[in-house]
Amino acid sequence: RRTFWGERMRVGLDARYLSHALTGGVGTSVYHLAKELPRVAPQHEFYFYADAKAPFELANLPPNVVLRVLPWGSTLGSVRNDLVIGRYMERDHVDVVHCPANYGPNVSVPLIVTLNDTLNLFPMSQHLRGFGRGAGQVALVMNLGRRTRASLARANRLITISHHTRSDIAEKCGYPIDRIDVTYLAASEEFPTIDERDVLENYRARHHLSRRFILADGIKNPAATV
Repeated sequence: RRTFWGERMRVGLDARYLSHALTGGVGTSVYHLAKELPRVAPQHEFYFYADAKAPFELANLPPNVVLRVLPWGSTLGSVRNDLVIGRYMERDHVDVVHCPANYGPNVSVPLIVTLNDTLNLFPMSQHLRGFGRGAGQVALVMNLGRRTRASLARANRLITISHHTRSDIAEKCGYPIDRIDVTYLAASEEFPTIDERDVLENYRARHHLSRRFILADGIKNPAATV
């Protein structure tokens, strides 16, 4: 079957973030991607792969979405599903796989991975300084790092969220920079555009800020603010 984006395709999406009751930036990104992608591309079929750890967060899925729920019994279930999710995707004859949460499985079809930052590529010495040295934490960090690097070795393309991270990925792991696409994160409709005259001017005056300033979370990628 020819599989150009303008023709009907089967797209596999690793949506397990939406069945783990997680919070945070990656979970929010996956939620809105899974919610909006079938709507903006109704000509395609989407296969979402979750597991039974927690109820799937999206209800009333559109008719062009098939939800596959993998079994889950314990923490080891997540490790098992990392290994078998590719088989589920291949059984559904998907044309392309997108894994939006930093790593993906070994599959025989084109693999696209969204790498949101280079945290999983940090050396273990940096992780030990920042995230503790408990056995469970070390095992988790080692597993995520190993899976991310293995995914980069087989991914056809990467997506990331900024040009700074794009350069950082290429520098840290040697992935070809011309195969890394930057897709900026968009604000949900619940976040309206503010009127600078009503809000920002008062904020500047209250905090004695100059006309131009940057408000940034400098924990990740602090060099982006320099």
